[in-house]
Amino acid sequence: MNASDPFIGARTVDIRLRDQTPVRIRPIVPDDDPKLVEGLEELSLPDPATFDSSDRSTSSTVGNSRI
Repeated sequence: MNASDPFIGARTVDIRLRDQTPVRIRPIVPDDDPKLVEGLEELSLPDPATFDSSDRSTSSTVGNSRI
């Protein structure tokens, strides 16, 4: 499956951001793998010095469910 597949085409939308930048939103496909890996490799690791520890809660929620 690639970006030109009719299944993907039916789930693709072209929109404009508030600043009028055009953006295409579509499901990811196996052909995207090299660019996804490249993008993830460019992310920096979190800096412990800038970690926001102001939220001291010990439980988390997802939707309305506590986990």
